Amino acid sequence: MLYRSLHRKMPGVLPAGKPGDKWILLNQFPLERLHEFEDTTPYEWMGTHPYDPAEHFDRVLPDTLKKQPIQKSLIFRKINYHSDEAEIIYFNEKKGFKPSLRFKCGGIRYKLKITDIKIPQDPTARPATEKMKSAYVTIGLGHSFDAANGAHFKLVVGIIRIPEGQ
Repeated sequence: MLYRSLHRKMPGVLPAGKPGDKWILLNQFPLERLHEFEDTTPYEWMGTHPYDPAEHFDRVLPDTLKKQPIQKSLIFRKINYHSDEAEIIYFNEKKGFKPSLRFKCGGIRYKLKITDIKIPQDPTARPATEKMKSAYVTIGLGHSFDAANGAHFKLVVGIIRIPEGQ
């Protein structure tokens, strides 16, 4: 399945029409060619330490954005458990079901919330965590959040799992 974050780069995936409509899959892009879209340049807000050390790794504060403006708000990259220690955490004991992706990027350990993930509703039908053998993820910056001093949270907005052997 193809995700919204890639529709501008990939021919054949279009929004259905007016806001709120479902997306229409017109074509399936070959998994073996996804590497062509991977962001390979360093990211100013992921995997580096140019920001204030007091800043959390799951957000970017407004003062930081004033000092170093963001050039793009989406990152598309391949991750796996072997090199990035990537795993999905489905359940948090304190907060209940709050899916997040834990991984390393540029030597920094992240745990970012996942938006729009489909999972079984029965907690016994899913593991508490799942190692990501191989996947492409789209990581994005959300809108500023007033309750967090205007911070922009880093979110996992899309996951494309790569079947074993591909």
